Amino acid sequence: MEMWRCSRQEWIDKEIEKLDSASQRQKWKIINKLTDPGSRMGMQPVKADGQFVFTDEDILQEMEKVHVG
Repeated sequence: MEMWRCSRQEWIDKEIEKLDSASQRQKWKIINKLTDPGSRMGMQPVKADGQFVFTDEDILQEMEKVHVG
């Protein structure tokens, strides 16, 4: 869970950084993504050994291989 929280916070920080250089229209899209509780923010598939993995459990295992060791 902590890894997920850190990853989510990094994503939020990157989106906020984009606000400085974004057009007015893009700013509203970013703000809506950050504030809309109904928007779907699922985890993206990960490519591992030439194949994509989609389940949260498989993605977690692949992330642990890379980041934990």
